[in-house]
Amino acid sequence: MAEALYSKYRPKKFEDVVGQKHILQTLKNAITANKISHAYMFCGPRGTGKTTMARLLAKACMCKNAGGKSPSADFCGKCEDCTEIANGIHPDVYELDAASRTGVENVREEIISRVGFAATRGEKKIYIIDEVHMLSTAAFNALLKTLEEPPEHVIFILCTTDPQKVPETILSRCQRFDFAVISATDIFERLKYVCDQEQVTAEDDALRQIAQNAGGAMRNALTSLEQAIAFTNGNITIANIKDNYASDADADFDTLIEAIGMRNLPGIFEWCENEAKNGADFSKICYSLTEIIRNMYVKCAGGNLNAELPDYIDAHLGLFSTDRLHRIMLVLSELLGELKTSTNVRLSFEVAMAKISNPKSDLSLEALAERISNLEIAKPVEVSEAPAAPAHAIEEEAEEPQQEIIQEEVAEIVEREIPKKVVNVVEDKKPEPEPEPEIKMPERPAAVDFSSAREDLKQEANVVSPADAESKNLQSNTELQKLWHAAFANIRRKYPAFGATLLTANPSYNDISNQFILTFPKNASFSVGVLKKPDSMEKIEVEIKAVMGEDVGFNIEIDENSNEVFEPSFENNFRGKKQDADEDVFPEEETHSYVEDTSATTSNDSITDILNNYGAYNITEE
Repeated sequence: MAEALYSKYRPKKFEDVVGQKHILQTLKNAITANKISHAYMFCGPRGTGKTTMARLLAKACMCKNAGGKSPSADFCGKCEDCTEIANGIHPDVYELDAASRTGVENVREEIISRVGFAATRGEKKIYIIDEVHMLSTAAFNALLKTLEEPPEHVIFILCTTDPQKVPETILSRCQRFDFAVISATDIFERLKYVCDQEQVTAEDDALRQIAQNAGGAMRNALTSLEQAIAFTNGNITIANIKDNYASDADADFDTLIEAIGMRNLPGIFEWCENEAKNGADFSKICYSLTEIIRNMYVKCAGGNLNAELPDYIDAHLGLFSTDRLHRIMLVLSELLGELKTSTNVRLSFEVAMAKISNPKSDLSLEALAERISNLEIAKPVEVSEAPAAPAHAIEEEAEEPQQEIIQEEVAEIVEREIPKKVVNVVEDKKPEPEPEPEIKMPERPAAVDFSSAREDLKQEANVVSPADAESKNLQSNTELQKLWHAAFANIRRKYPAFGATLLTANPSYNDISNQFILTFPKNASFSVGVLKKPDSMEKIEVEIKAVMGEDVGFNIEIDENSNEVFEPSFENNFRGKKQDADEDVFPEEETHSYVEDTSATTSNDSITDILNNYGAYNITEE
């Protein structure tokens, strides 16, 4: 049986180790000064050289052909001791697999009971415990005392890919070395060396692709190289790599980035369909796209990138803002976590692309911030069915249609998606009125001018000004209902407590007495008593006359023949207090402080009400 390449080309000396220069330098200096610690902890991802480094350290302590010095960093790597250590059969170097020996009995039998004996052949006994995080809590406790004060001739080397699972009491007694992932450049150079030794012809692009797909693990790269050699019969090309592995090397990221920038969702789905037909791995595409977006974000933010970037990044960078790139990275990071358990990787990828291209489908705060940002720069957020028009064409559009689009967008965001709850927290009534001190809030960034949007929305809500009410036909039931709706909107905005009370009122007009009459059910006597108080009547009458005309009278009546049930909500309308009928519900001077509560949903108040309060933290009722 042929020997695996990752075993055949495992480093035999310190000079053969790829990467991990900081660890190599530290260990060499400790060996040269004869200050080797009694315990080491090697941590890092799989395939980065932890066990290999442990064996090299054992060779440095055991080799007898290093110029008469022991330990020595310049060990021969060819003597009997070095060969046996490399093969894992040296009598004084114990390699233990903690994954299969997790119990306390294994630790007692194989370590504690034997650690006090002298070395069989050399001066040192070395215990290499791989995947040490798999030991049980009892096993760690049993090992603790021995690890803290071992005999002078014993060295412990613990290796793990999950150091956070190792107790702090163990970590604090070891010198910890963190192994980093190996760069694609270092892996590429090592693969070229292996190909030369194996007399294999390989294109540089093919080896770079293998190195990139290795994920920083040399063992993964050598395993893939061995598979490629078998597939191509010793002549490795980039085409063979694409055919043999699910890869994203031939993915057209230029088209994808352009479609995302243009918000061309149909184009994105078409791109995904083409890649699926070509057998692309959407998991690897997601990783590559995340890296591309990250590079674009760094460049857009003014950072420096050492890596050479594709030309299409500069070509499409103008389609993205920094905030938008930040949101795309958040969506992609969520996708990377989801792909680990997803049963349909392509579907998960397409859903994420829909979120990125169409913020309307995402109700997160980041998506809402992106939509508002687009409104502030007068760019409507829409999913285009075709590539968007050039920037100069957008600037040449008529100002009036653009304003209408902005107004519609503002209305939709404010009414349906801005989570806002206005909560009354302060009620204060003083015998002598004093002007409230002005509270200065931090200045907000400049936003879209909503003045024209307010006027249009007022017209949609049928809010009628006094000047518009001069020629109203109150005898027409349709016209009367329209005017009452407008007056009710004004009353509810100025005096919120009237909202629920007036909902059951039935408006009518008496042409003989020229009076506007609100009729209530017979079981609404409490509400009628409150509304008939002079102060309340005066406030309602002012708003009604402002809409229907100064010469129109106003009165409130009870329909004795009505059976409609009316139960006012004291908690909502009277701030949690049941007040007597003779108590003044609307004091002349009352100050309310409001705060935003983003955890609640937007109420069903009219868009005009929300726009008037949007961005305000303190509202004073006159």
